[in-house]
Amino acid sequence: MTKDTDLKHWQLRDLICRNSLNPNMMLYSSNESIMSLNMDDHSNRKMQSKNPMKNNSSEKACQFEFSPRSFKEQDGIIVAGGLNVAKQNRNGTLNDSPRTGMSTRFLKNQTMNNWKGQFGLCANDTVLTMDVGSLINNSVSITKKSNNQYQSILCNNDRHLYALSYGNREITKDYIVNLEVPLNHSTESPDAKTLVVCSDSSKVFLLHPEESTNQAQTLQCDNGYDCGISSSFHPSGIYFTACFQDGVALVYDVRNLNKPVHKVYSTRESTQSGSFRCCKFAKGTDDLLFITEHSGRIHMVDTRDFTNHLVIMLPNSIRNATMDYQDNEYLYNEPIVQKFDDMINFESSNYSDDGRLFGNSSELQLETQLPPTHQYCGIELAGLEWFQDFRTGRSSLAVGSDRGLIKWKVDSWSRRCFPSFVKN
Repeated sequence: MTKDTDLKHWQLRDLICRNSLNPNMMLYSSNESIMSLNMDDHSNRKMQSKNPMKNNSSEKACQFEFSPRSFKEQDGIIVAGGLNVAKQNRNGTLNDSPRTGMSTRFLKNQTMNNWKGQFGLCANDTVLTMDVGSLINNSVSITKKSNNQYQSILCNNDRHLYALSYGNREITKDYIVNLEVPLNHSTESPDAKTLVVCSDSSKVFLLHPEESTNQAQTLQCDNGYDCGISSSFHPSGIYFTACFQDGVALVYDVRNLNKPVHKVYSTRESTQSGSFRCCKFAKGTDDLLFITEHSGRIHMVDTRDFTNHLVIMLPNSIRNATMDYQDNEYLYNEPIVQKFDDMINFESSNYSDDGRLFGNSSELQLETQLPPTHQYCGIELAGLEWFQDFRTGRSSLAVGSDRGLIKWKVDSWSRRCFPSFVKN
């Protein structure tokens, strides 16, 4: 656990990712830095954390010239997108960077004095920051295209999608697409043939860059949903999901895009606390879809038939008000896992709009009672990441929050989340 998890933007909450070279290492943003934390198992089922004031478990992976609003990693290369809040005086064109010596053959002869979008790349201890887009870059990705070639896709509020390539110490432009609406997030299919893009509208765009970047298929979602905020492809490439800020996620089958095959709803639709912020499919053989609400709750959906839908409620605070740092560790109260239907049935009577409990736990009619005198679902979430322990092969879920990083195991066989509170 670390207390440095950064929440700079009220909507953009995809700020943790696993290290592809060591899945037990989790990356997270902290101001201008990307930090690395070892999430290796701490011996038992209880949620644990090392005291950040007494233990140097977090290390700085890299530092940019701006605070990342989104970042990703692949093969040790970290890319970040964001905004230059205090615009510095720079040359009107991007040529060779005097600080790094890297060539940035990108949009030459175009005036960029007014560009505020930032793109950062860290590779082999070399950090490059450059202007990309006139407004904030809401999301960034990185995909390996060949042995020495990587591509990043940036979604900018200026309505443009920017594709950049990195290789041989050089960043070049692949293509730019104007989709006529501010863009929030994109995800690429496993075969790299399809790109799903979410925007500040109920539209979801599908592009096929290998065929053409001039044509985009538009999925006009029903009911005029609020802006799309996150997207993810299933490892099979058959399904993808797009989630919207007003608390609905649509799952599509690429073989039939006429309508979604499933819809996932927030436990607190049309409220800020229940806004969907980040969605991700698990990799490997874990047929699971995870979606975070703005605060305190995570949806876990079994994608084999979409009938098993659980909601994880996270605790607001640690077990003891006075933290005992014996052995450099302290314990956190454990999450509660409930069926989605049970959550909906009791939501209106047991919870206020901000997700806090009314009364005490003895008044709740839930299958698993909450620990006494404790509140749940108040912490703001900063993203999530599924990963497998490289030694044991067991699946785990890491969740970022304004209180730090939390990890717990996922029992893939029984589709249960551990640990959960067990009444003595």
